[in-house]
Amino acid sequence: LLLMWLTMTAYFSLVLLAFVPFSRRLPSPASPASSPTLRLVPLALPAFVFLSFTAMNPYLGLRTTGAFTMFSNLQTEFAGSNHLLVPGWHPTDHQTQLVTIESSDNEKLQILADDEQALTFSTLRTLHLIENEATLVGSVAGEALEWDGNRPVETVGSPSFLERWLLSFRPVALDGVPPCGN
Repeated sequence: LLLMWLTMTAYFSLVLLAFVPFSRRLPSPASPASSPTLRLVPLALPAFVFLSFTAMNPYLGLRTTGAFTMFSNLQTEFAGSNHLLVPGWHPTDHQTQLVTIESSDNEKLQILADDEQALTFSTLRTLHLIENEATLVGSVAGEALEWDGNRPVETVGSPSFLERWLLSFRPVALDGVPPCGN
C-alpha cells in the first residue's frame, strides 16, 4: 500500500503540474496589467494523457474497475450504458459477453450468484490468477459452462494479452440494480 500511495502521489503531482502556471511575465511599464502565461509542462503531458485515458476506459469498453467514474452506479457493461450523456462504445465484446453464475464452491463467487450478478467472460478467463482453487457452474449466452480454476485453459481458454493486463470489469447486476458497494 505504501508503494501504491507513493506512486499515485507522484503521478497526481505530475498531473497537477500540468495546470500550474510555469512562468510569469514580469510587469513592464508599457503593460502594467500583464497577466501570467500558462504553459503546459512537457513532463506532465504523458501523465495528463494517461489520466484522461484511464477516465475514458469505461466508455471505450476497456475496463470498469480502477477507472475514475464520478458515480459508483455507472454501468457500461452488458447491452449499453446508463450514463445520461455518454452512451458508451463497445469496440469488442469484452463487456457484453456475460457469464451467469448458478453456483460455486467459492464463497465470493457464490455471493455473486445469490445476488444475481454476472461476470464478464474475460474476467472468468483471468479468474484463476486470483481464485485458482474455485469451481463455477453457470452459463454464457444460454450455453452451460463449468469452470475449474485448476484447469482454466481447458475450460474457457487462455486470456489474451488485453484480458490479462488491461481489461478489468466489475460484476454486472442482471436485474439492472447493482448492490451498494459503499
